[in-house]
Amino acid sequence: MATITTREPAYRKDGGIEVALFWDRLTGKLSVCVTDLTSRASLPSKNLSTTILGSRSPNDLSPAVSVAGGRLIFASGQVGSDEAGQPIADPEAQFVAAIENLRDILEAAGGTLADVVEMTTYFTSMADLQVFAKVKERFFTTTPYPAWTGIGVNELALPGLRVEIKATASLKNPAGPQP
Repeated sequence: MATITTREPAYRKDGGIEVALFWDRLTGKLSVCVTDLTSRASLPSKNLSTTILGSRSPNDLSPAVSVAGGRLIFASGQVGSDEAGQPIADPEAQFVAAIENLRDILEAAGGTLADVVEMTTYFTSMADLQVFAKVKERFFTTTPYPAWTGIGVNELALPGLRVEIKATASLKNPAGPQP
């Protein structure tokens, strides 16, 4: 199996500051770029506290990152795989597992799926969109619902994956020490 390197940025703009996070799946390194939007100058990244959060599967290549005192969670590439890291064959079961992975990460950080404010899903077949929407409705039951974008792609990291979920959550009561 080929190793795939992605640099997916996760952005947060607040008070004239832009924070971009890049997770390199090949090296396992997190890059953080902080920019002052008024001058477009890069700021020292050492002023930003980041925490890599684990995930359910030991083979998962896509952890989540916590920033801003644990209140913002950027979860990348959650997929529906079995305990061996292989994609689940049944589409609905794969979608359930992907959302459960996202839920597990948020719960470990002191949040819930209700804290998700934005979600992007990548589908290898847009025909799966309706099935995913029904599964999503079972998990996301409180308003406001997250902003959701579904995108069709040719392939994902592993053959057999039908969906990958990227989400941003804003936690009301994050776990762990606060600044």
